[in-house]
Amino acid sequence: MSVLGIDIGGTGVKLGIVDDDHRVIEAVSVPTGDTADGLIADIVRAATPLCEAHHPRAVGIGCAGRIHPPSGTVLRAGNLPFQNEPLAERIGAALSLPVKLENDANCAMLAEMTAGACTDCRDALMVTLGTGVGGAIVIDGKLYSGHNFRAGELGHFVIDRNGPPCVCGLRGCFEHYASATALIKLAAQAVAAHPTSRVKRQNDFRDRRRGMPRRLRGPRRLRRTTCPRSEQLCENLHARMHRPRGRYRKRGRRASRAHCAASASRSERAYFAASRQRRHPRSRGIMAVIS
Repeated sequence: MSVLGIDIGGTGVKLGIVDDDHRVIEAVSVPTGDTADGLIADIVRAATPLCEAHHPRAVGIGCAGRIHPPSGTVLRAGNLPFQNEPLAERIGAALSLPVKLENDANCAMLAEMTAGACTDCRDALMVTLGTGVGGAIVIDGKLYSGHNFRAGELGHFVIDRNGPPCVCGLRGCFEHYASATALIKLAAQAVAAHPTSRVKRQNDFRDRRRGMPRRLRGPRRLRRTTCPRSEQLCENLHARMHRPRGRYRKRGRRASRAHCAASASRSERAYFAASRQRRHPRSRGIMAVIS
């Protein structure tokens, strides 16, 4: 038997049929709509052919934002058009299937614990980098959500109290400096400051990595912001292993390995080196196994 997984992000929605061996049989994606009704209609339209072809027994939805899992409601999502939206109920009624809704970073963490990089770990930390910045915490093999299901929102701790206002009501949140959205904004500011750059001439932000001079490249700024904050999280949790994941993982991984190696004992360095051999090809985000 298979299940249908749906990942709702600020830029796109990914849908996939997953079998009991955790293999993705078929997957499709659609862009994120501007309205709640339009987005839900797009999801149902994309999911219907998958359900007709594979007959999944249930649907699991990972959605960015503040989620209330018991009721299947998206209370608020800064990058999505949802406000107190009974998402699980509406999609379940349209597909005639049971639906479970959870925060997208929590879903990613559970996937790593089930079939990814943390299958042999009881405690783990994840930071997800995308349109926003999310996070998830597992303690003693269980997802820690807090009393209000908001624990693990690692994108919303303040690193600059005089920084830009955030949708959460704070200022200078981590998300404004480490997300893909922030990276594009920083690149645009760098281009404006260097009007003779190739990117400025081409006016092509989609190809920014290939056309941008080295001094303008975003990952350097991303590394300076993301790695120290991630290392602080690991240090506070007494992390043994810290794994950057995602599009800009290589540069950050070198910095993180150096940090871990410098502060680890011989046994911990051996554990860290061995853990690098257990990378899962579909792992994403920043992973840390804590003692």
